[in-house]
Amino acid sequence: MITLFHRLLAAHRHYQAQHQHRMNKMRLAGVRRELAGLEEMRKELITAQIEALIDLDASAARVQRLGRAHREAQWTSSAKP
Repeated sequence: MITLFHRLLAAHRHYQAQHQHRMNKMRLAGVRRELAGLEEMRKELITAQIEALIDLDASAARVQRLGRAHREAQWTSSAKP
C-alpha cells in the first residue's frame, strides 16, 4: 500500500512539474512577444526623434536667416535720414 502511495505521489509531482514547465514556457513566450513589440516601438521612437532633430535643425536655420534679415532691415531703416 505504501509503495502505491509513493508511486501516486511521484506521478502527481511529475505532472505538477510538467504543468509548471508549460506555464513557464508560455510566460517566456509572452515576455518575448512583449519585447518584440517594445523593440518595434523603440524603432518608431528613434525614427520620430530623427525627424524631430531634422525639423529642429531646419527651424534653427530659418530663425537665424530671418533674424539676420530683421537686423539688416533695422540697420537700413535706422541709417535713413
